Amino acid sequence: MEEQAGIRVFTTEESYTSQADFLSNDPLPVYGESTSAPVFSGKRITRGLYQNGTGIVS
Repeated sequence: MEEQAGIRVFTTEESYTSQADFLSNDPLPVYGESTSAPVFSGKRITRGLYQNGTGIVS
């Protein structure tokens, strides 16, 4: 973690970022480190369209 202009910045790899829901506090596992497939609360419908665990599409 670093701080830029007073804002905390967390650097992570991009694996699973299109599937995980930040507001539902889904974890962002590192690709290839686990033997089981990660489970997320929502789903990616198409590029740029995500449905979270409560059914809200954004």
